[in-house]
Amino acid sequence: MLVTESLAGLDVGGAVVWGATAFLSLYLLITVRTLRILFGTISVVLIALGLAVQTGLIAVPGPTSNISRAFLAASSIPMLFAILLAVQYRTKSTIQGRQLDALNADNARKTFLLTQAIEGLSEGLVIIDARKTVLYANRAARRYIDIGLFRDKFLEAARYVDPHTGAQLPKSKRPSTLALAGMTVLEEELLLALPNSERDVRLLESAVPLQGKDGKVDGAILWFRDITDERELERKHRDIEQQLAQAQKLEAVGQLAGGIAHDFNNLLQVIMGNVDFLLDGKEADDSPPARFLKQIKMAGERGSQLTRRLLAFSKGQPDDPVPVDVNGLIRGVMPLLERSLGSQIRISETLADGLGNAVIDPNALENALLNLAVNARDAMPKGGLLSITSRREAVAEGDSGAVPGLAPGNYIVLTVRDTGMGMTEEVKQRIFEPFYTTKAHDVGSGLGLAMVYSFVQRSGGVIRVDSTPGMGTTFTLWLPESERGGEAAVASASATVRRPMEETVLVVDDDDDVRNMMVQMVESIGYKAYSKDNAVEGLLFLQRHPEVEILLTDVSMPGAYNGLQLADRAIKAKPDLRVVITTGYAEKFDKELTDMGDHASVLLKPFTKDDLAAKVGRHAPRQTGIA
Repeated sequence: MLVTESLAGLDVGGAVVWGATAFLSLYLLITVRTLRILFGTISVVLIALGLAVQTGLIAVPGPTSNISRAFLAASSIPMLFAILLAVQYRTKSTIQGRQLDALNADNARKTFLLTQAIEGLSEGLVIIDARKTVLYANRAARRYIDIGLFRDKFLEAARYVDPHTGAQLPKSKRPSTLALAGMTVLEEELLLALPNSERDVRLLESAVPLQGKDGKVDGAILWFRDITDERELERKHRDIEQQLAQAQKLEAVGQLAGGIAHDFNNLLQVIMGNVDFLLDGKEADDSPPARFLKQIKMAGERGSQLTRRLLAFSKGQPDDPVPVDVNGLIRGVMPLLERSLGSQIRISETLADGLGNAVIDPNALENALLNLAVNARDAMPKGGLLSITSRREAVAEGDSGAVPGLAPGNYIVLTVRDTGMGMTEEVKQRIFEPFYTTKAHDVGSGLGLAMVYSFVQRSGGVIRVDSTPGMGTTFTLWLPESERGGEAAVASASATVRRPMEETVLVVDDDDDVRNMMVQMVESIGYKAYSKDNAVEGLLFLQRHPEVEILLTDVSMPGAYNGLQLADRAIKAKPDLRVVITTGYAEKFDKELTDMGDHASVLLKPFTKDDLAAKVGRHAPRQTGIA
């Protein structure tokens, strides 16, 4: 009743001010703290005092309404401060809210980018708990977890193998186990056999433990890099490096052989030439001197064949490739192999029916089989079995990678297998190296298998060896099959020789003994001969003596021109000139002979008088290889 009467005593203006002030004060009391609460409290107290004076609850001297207004007016000052503080608080709260929203957005963006970065790593990353359950795996890791992500214990199902020993790695040695035990593992190379997969992968795996707030290990982070392709590429690089080293060694042997070949063949030329003269007309003579001469001639021919094959091996040139019946050649060489191997070693042959012809030098194949047989004999000191098999194999475009270095096509495949002691991996990697041998120095030269390797390479084929200590050795030769069906037509070396009347031959050779021998040979078969010891004098002689019809010149000579350059200039000066180029090297002169047209042919030293007569006594077809 008292409050009602007091409120009734308020004038309209005072009531409005009082009501507004009271509302704001209450609002400030509700929404502000500390100073805002203090200012709000002061304002409310002043309003209450003004209200009490206005309603007469508090008796004061003087006009009541003025004092009441004074209290109300005084309350507006703390109220104003409270309002300003409230506005500042609201503004600060709004700014802080916006900053928090921006911070949350930035954190979300960074989290997204970090997730994307981890997902985009080429290395696999896996997080596991203490029970080895996969908690997280990035995209690279998920390629290997094909048994259920976040569900199965992938690392327990996978099988680890030591890549060096091939032994299965126990669980206690796995990186995940070591990490959960508190140890850090960095780039351990492992072979991982994935569940439900036939392909094993090589990994470089690392693992670090994850510790909880209590300091205990409650998980681990694993990351790994797939190095399967990298290791395969390294293996191919090693193979290429080994092939390059093999080629370099063969080149070194070639340079060594080529350096002595010319002089050695010249010596054989003089020996065999003189024996030919001494045996002229005495072929049927069986007296001791004649037999001695025939033995010297046979020895010279064997030396000539040996030198020719060694040069062909060192120079990497084909010997004389023709289509050869491989089965027939194997049957023909079997008696020689049986005599070479002895009675303790049995020989078996399994030859495929309908086998085609291989484009090879038959003498070189015989020599290769003999070398392989002798190598097998040395590997079976207590006896054993040597088996030789043949088959035909077609290699398609996509299958050629199965045998590195083998081009698509049809091949005759020969397999020579023994039951000997076998070879270690180290020996197997070096058996085709020239001069490498496991035998005593006075027993083996180390050239046998190197010559086999060179023969197969020259023939356009491939040779591979498989061997295990105690299990024997297998050599497999892929030789290109001939596209022609029949035997090669071989030109007769004893073709009819045209005996000219006083035809003139110019002999050019820097070796005095060889040059004199060649002059004697030329004159003995009915030609008039001149000789010069260098190409320059030979060319000048040809210019001054147009009657010369045949040029017989060596290839290697000192001076401004070699024999090929002399022949080229001589033919250009006299187009009807016939040229026979003699050489002690196993080289081919395809380009040079093509440039000379049909006027030139090659005669390999050492040669006999009949060989020379067959060349100069008729206009022989040009031969692009070694005659």
